[in-house]
Amino acid sequence: MLGEVRILGARSLGEYSLLGKIRAKRGSLYMPQDVSGDVTALLETGRFLGVSSALYSLPDQKVPDDYAAI
Repeated sequence: MLGEVRILGARSLGEYSLLGKIRAKRGSLYMPQDVSGDVTALLETGRFLGVSSALYSLPDQKVPDDYAAI
């Protein structure tokens, strides 16, 4: 589950513009292939030399029962 999506270091494009190009949304189930797709989508804008992702656990955030088996 995604708790937060952050865009860092993008000066020429607004954060909301970039968030519109990716599938990641707060509270959604997010799989490794989704990360790859979003990285590709950002690179295809032609505005980045590189894109990386980072995953962090969120303290005190329980995985919903619907997703616990995944």
